[in-house]
Amino acid sequence: MTRSVKKLDTEPLGLLYKPTKTSTTVRVNSDVMLWLKSKGKGYQTRLNEILRKAMVEEINEAHDH
Repeated sequence: MTRSVKKLDTEPLGLLYKPTKTSTTVRVNSDVMLWLKSKGKGYQTRLNEILRKAMVEEINEAHDH
């Protein structure tokens, strides 16, 4: 089943917006994990921000064509 994904805005939806989170296990290359952790506390948040940015860019690019 394919779901349609609408174009996404990169702006926050407001102060009360809190996306739901899913607990999962992913395998990340050691050098990538070291880099994420070298930036200090919050490596999971950083990883999520990187993935969200890539997702939004890909979805928006698909809708621009």
